[in-house]
Amino acid sequence: MDDERVQEALQEIIAILLGLLQDDEPSAKEVFEEMDDTQKFEEMSIPEPSSNGQVKKEERRIESDEMETPPISDSILIDLSQNTSDLSVMRRGESLNCIVVGHYTGKISPAISDSFSGAGGRVLCLGDCVDSDGHPLKEWMEYVGDRFQETIWPVKGDIAQSFQGIDRPLDIVYLSTCGVYSDMASMISKWAGLIKPGGFICGGQFDRGLYAASVEAITEVFGLSKVVHAGENGFWMVQINSVKAKG
Repeated sequence: MDDERVQEALQEIIAILLGLLQDDEPSAKEVFEEMDDTQKFEEMSIPEPSSNGQVKKEERRIESDEMETPPISDSILIDLSQNTSDLSVMRRGESLNCIVVGHYTGKISPAISDSFSGAGGRVLCLGDCVDSDGHPLKEWMEYVGDRFQETIWPVKGDIAQSFQGIDRPLDIVYLSTCGVYSDMASMISKWAGLIKPGGFICGGQFDRGLYAASVEAITEVFGLSKVVHAGENGFWMVQINSVKAKG
């Protein structure tokens, strides 16, 4: 290579170096130096490492249950019947005021009614028991049988709002429903507020696999320590005392 070509190559290299030195783009170091004290990272955006060195994933509440309808089974009805019988004995001569809210009210209400002691009681059904005109549905009547208007009555209304029209305290509320976390939490809290001390609210949704949103609502309203859920059938019960339920 002759001297002329060497000189041209050197000039090109010098031009490139000068261009880099005059680049107006700030370096990473300059960017961080120019950040003031108010420009900080949000803590929630940076997952913390776990004890085994892996990054912890942010836990998110499950907002809706996997199943569209609540569970019902013979074992659930047996547990409901036993708890009703125990409360009836505890009340010692007082009749019980109860309500079943949601689905399968024709199947669930007899389990409560047939467990009353000598003082008896009444069970209201709200949800799937009447048509748009307020007349009892045929299938519901077949399950209820001769208990109709003896110990069991159908009522028309919105399961999320009809608690406002209850004219007396309740002893038992059975929630046969499921769905979205926020709706379940609101419904549980409102119906629980109508229960006399010593009475209980219950249901069959305590299954974290199929009804995770409902389980979350139940435990957040009352606290897990107050929820009785023995067995694997999903039945749960919370006895209401003089302290109001959270929410």
